[in-house]
Amino acid sequence: MTTNADWWLQDASRMARAVTAREVTATQLVQACLDRIAATDGRVNAFTDVVQARALQRAAQIDAGLADGSQAALPLLGVPFAAKNLFDIAGLRTLAGSKIERDSPPATADGLLVQRMEAAGAILVGALNMDEYAYGFTTENTHEGACHNPHDLARTAGGSSGWLGCGGGGGAGAAGAGLGHQWLHPRALVAVRRVRPQTHVWALAAYRQFPVCHQPGPPGAVCPQRGRSGPGL
Repeated sequence: MTTNADWWLQDASRMARAVTAREVTATQLVQACLDRIAATDGRVNAFTDVVQARALQRAAQIDAGLADGSQAALPLLGVPFAAKNLFDIAGLRTLAGSKIERDSPPATADGLLVQRMEAAGAILVGALNMDEYAYGFTTENTHEGACHNPHDLARTAGGSSGWLGCGGGGGAGAAGAGLGHQWLHPRALVAVRRVRPQTHVWALAAYRQFPVCHQPGPPGAVCPQRGRSGPGL
């Protein structure tokens, strides 16, 4: 069994198997992720919000369910993830990288992608930095600050999903959406993989995703690439 400090290095499937087998608790995984965010986000600036209390509460629920046998095995059980601040997160303002949206009321419910990640057992730890309204290539956000490439802080992480450079924000995965460049640039610059669902058109209001354009690319998940052919989500 790895130490608590090492868990953020594991891929999502390894984390989920370990939680299911009770080799490690979901609380340990989340705490390792939160510790990593605290240690690094001042330099890489991936997060706009960290939902520590929510994450630890959900982790405790999973651990209690495993202890009493009520928690079913799930593909992402206990895996920490963060969501691009383009999706609604209950209790937070959906900024979409813009100063204007700071005056908007907090979201009343999670976006569909966040809901589905959590239904698969993943645990949300926060909201992630992005180019304003997703119209950018570098995630040099005027209002939230630039998101830096973790391999070299002097270099760009790409955009508009520059938070990809932080390996899903210090955890095993992240959730986001965008047009082609918004995934391809960060993926090429910081070595992450994307799980892309089938392309289709949907009602943005139903998905609780900020409408940056009339037909955005489909939402999906990303994870750090472990070596040239390392495992994904």
